[in-house]
Amino acid sequence: MLAVVGVVAAVVLGAVRGGLDEPVGSLPPSGVPEGELHPADVADVRFSVGFRGYRMREVDEVLDRLGDELGRKDDEIARLRGEASGAGPRTEVASTGWTAPEGS
Repeated sequence: MLAVVGVVAAVVLGAVRGGLDEPVGSLPPSGVPEGELHPADVADVRFSVGFRGYRMREVDEVLDRLGDELGRKDDEIARLRGEASGAGPRTEVASTGWTAPEGS
């Protein structure tokens, strides 16, 4: 009992300083990088397993789908930019004046 009273008195008088250092994370980075994303960025994402974990197959399926979608969108953007800069063949729509790429 005397030891407890002594420790409390030391803390109150400032002889013993309490407090802990700021916690430091030890997990590797798991998110996607800042800036423009590419399909490979999604493929490189890794999640750490927590107490209750997660269903790895489900996460892998979502990441695969996201990577595929990013790849398709990148391809579509590149195709559209190529058509816009090359002024490829176009088909006129008389009623609205809208110009559609040939084959649409």
